[in-house]
Amino acid sequence: MKLKVKEFYPDSVDLATKLEECQEEGYEACTVPMIVDALGGTPSTRTEYATLSMLATGKTKKGSAVDIFIHRNDHYFSDPENIRRAVDNLSITFNGGGLLPPGEIDRYVSQEDGKNVIVMNHQKFMSSSSSNYITVDEALSSPFVLSFFGEREIAEIFLRDLKGKFNDKEIGVFHKNHLGDKPAGYLLDIRCRFYKCVLSSECSIQATDRNIIGIQRKKANPELEDILTIIDNGRLSKKQQIEAIRKLYNPQEEELETPIRL
Repeated sequence: MKLKVKEFYPDSVDLATKLEECQEEGYEACTVPMIVDALGGTPSTRTEYATLSMLATGKTKKGSAVDIFIHRNDHYFSDPENIRRAVDNLSITFNGGGLLPPGEIDRYVSQEDGKNVIVMNHQKFMSSSSSNYITVDEALSSPFVLSFFGEREIAEIFLRDLKGKFNDKEIGVFHKNHLGDKPAGYLLDIRCRFYKCVLSSECSIQATDRNIIGIQRKKANPELEDILTIIDNGRLSKKQQIEAIRKLYNPQEEELETPIRL
C-alpha cells in the first residue's frame, strides 16, 4: 500500500494544534518506527520532529518504578485535547512532560509486547543508559536507543542511513530521570541538527519548534498483470472475474485500516 507523507511544521503553532491539524486532514501522526518506515531511514534534511511515541514513567499499583516506551497511537497524549488540557491546567512537569491520570501506568504495563510497548525497571534503565553523545556504532548497544526505536532492525536502518546521508560519527542520546511523585508522559523527538542528530525523551508538550510527520495510506492501483491473470482464468465466470477485479481496486476494509506500525 502506498504512503502519502505530509509534514506539519508552522512555527509558533503549539504541538496540540499541529497534531489536531494532522488528524483533521486524515493523516496519522507518526511514532518513531513509523517515521523510519515512511522516510526509509532518517530525514533528508536537518529537521526537528516531535513524534507520537511516548516515554511514560511512574509507579505501578504494586509500587514498581518503571519506564515505558510506547510506540502506539492510542496513549493518553495522542489526543491533542489531552495535551491542551495538561498545558492549560499547568499539569506539566519541570522537564516539560505532561502528568498522566491514575491508572495509565498499569494500563501501559498490561499492553507490553516488547516492541510497541516496552516496560523497563526504572533503576536498571537509568544505570544502564548514559545520556550523552555516543558513537553511532555504540548506539546499538544502548538500551535507550533500542527502546527508542522499538526494534533493533528499525534502529539499524536509521543509524545506517544517518551515516550515509550526513556522515555523522556520533549521535546524541539524551534523557533524564523523569520519575516523580506522579506518573508523567514525555513525547520522544528526533532532532537532526546542523552538527549532530539527537534522540531525546525531553520534548516539551508545549513545544512550538517541532514538526510532525503524518502519513496517509493510499490504495495502490492494481498491476495490469494481475488483471490479465483474472481474465485469463477460464474457471471463473464473468461475474466472478468482475468481482475479483473489483477487489483489486477495493481491498478489504480491515486491510486498509491496519496500521503500518502502532
